[in-house]
Amino acid sequence: MMNNLLLGICFIIAASILGSSFEAGKKYDNINKMTIQVKGFASKDIVSDLGTWSGNFNVTNPDLKQAFSDIQIIKSKVLTFFNNMGVETNKIQFSAINTETLYEQVKADYGYVPSNTVIGYKLNQMISIELADVKKIEEISKLSTNLIEQGINFDSHSPQYFYTKIEELKLEMLANSATDAKNRAEKLADNTDAEVGNLISASQGVFQITSKNSQEISSYGMYDTYSIDKTISAVITAEFEVK
Repeated sequence: MMNNLLLGICFIIAASILGSSFEAGKKYDNINKMTIQVKGFASKDIVSDLGTWSGNFNVTNPDLKQAFSDIQIIKSKVLTFFNNMGVETNKIQFSAINTETLYEQVKADYGYVPSNTVIGYKLNQMISIELADVKKIEEISKLSTNLIEQGINFDSHSPQYFYTKIEELKLEMLANSATDAKNRAEKLADNTDAEVGNLISASQGVFQITSKNSQEISSYGMYDTYSIDKTISAVITAEFEVK
């Protein structure tokens, strides 16, 4: 019993020396077998391989037919603008046109309310682009508002960036974090006469996909879509037998 007690104390001291980057502990099962529990960590920098961007433009006119004609002209200008940026037409998607009827506003006791008098129509259409060239998506998002110089009411939305092979990478990250857990357990055991044995149990934590060099984490996991350069990290909690 005294040897077991001394061995347990050694593990606690070793854990404090190795720092707070992992957790270690010991416990005895119902047959008096000692185990050690550690956290394994793995991370990898990745570069997004798919980017998406969207924007929208609109026209307002008292006549619906003229408003439709106006937005068709603007659509042509928008298409030409992005073609001149090197984006192929088949990579550009236009949504259906959304039509909003505008009513005259009349004063009421509690402010202004719409009347039954139609004063015009507002037509809105969205454009979206999806490319493997994420740098081109970044350029599009920055330069698209130059359409305003052409007299176009244009709004640019924030681009989003994705890594399409993330599921394959998750398997690699789990394997690396499991290896790290085993290494941490062995470092703890090196400070004693103990030897790390079989893996008894392991549980997977959430994946964190953040912008590169970010320190953000979430208990539910994160998936950053606003950065081209990202870091994926994985954590597992593993319990090993100690001989």
